[in-house]
Amino acid sequence: MSDRAPAPGENQKKKLPRAYRSCEEMADFLRYFLTDVYDQDFSALLESFFLDEAFMEKFALAPGHVSSHHVYLGGLLEHTLSVATLCQHVAVQHPRLNSDLLLTAALLHDIGKTEEICYEGSISTSHQGELLGHILLGQRMIEQKISRSPAGFPREKELKLIHAVISHHGELEWGAPKRPQSAEALVLHHVDNLDARVKGFFEVVAGKGEVSWPELENYFRRPLTRPQAADRDQKPGAGY
Repeated sequence: MSDRAPAPGENQKKKLPRAYRSCEEMADFLRYFLTDVYDQDFSALLESFFLDEAFMEKFALAPGHVSSHHVYLGGLLEHTLSVATLCQHVAVQHPRLNSDLLLTAALLHDIGKTEEICYEGSISTSHQGELLGHILLGQRMIEQKISRSPAGFPREKELKLIHAVISHHGELEWGAPKRPQSAEALVLHHVDNLDARVKGFFEVVAGKGEVSWPELENYFRRPLTRPQAADRDQKPGAGY
């Protein structure tokens, strides 16, 4: 992160909730993942995003969602790290998976949220986010990077990566242009959904004591039981 003077709007950002861990610390952790992708094409693509300082400043600050999970600055980075970590574990348990493809898709699956979500004063959806959504925005960002690759990019790898990214919501009614049709896409969908739902659950119950309100008053649309671990004194974005 740079040491530049605060730009207009940065004082407003300071009033928004933030992840418990620092963005700098999480950004370093993300860069560790880059060293775990051995395929040269996928590695170069990841570096074109995450070694770009301007992009990383946006990515590290962006919230993960506007309402249901990781709704705070740094939430996108925190969610991405969690999804990548879980995908790594699944790849170890299932070695027939293409771990380089899976990890690359995990790191890139939500990059469109850097264009979808605004956080100047409040966390909201941008105009292009409303019209296109983060899946199509992310697809466009990846394809633009690939088109500029000086060494070229194999078409079959591109198709597999794009498929995993655009199908990560799993079902058409959940906003996925395609349902997962590869093992890597299937894993990414379920891991992404798992992390979003678990974190969303903790955010719903945090600070609310006995959670017994009518089912339509929370994201899950059902009464929720507050878990023991949530009774600890934690900040809103604690852990991932």
